[in-house]
Amino acid sequence: ANQRKWVDIRLVPVDNSLIFINFMNRLRAKRTDSLT
Repeated sequence: ANQRKWVDIRLVPVDNSLIFINFMNRLRAKRTDSLT
């Protein structure tokens, strides 16, 4: 059980960074759409 918790805690930051990257890519796409 403890090992499972450690794995979950370790994976959370990766998910957050992926969500952040997707969010930034979306903002960048909107910016380019408004420029064209």
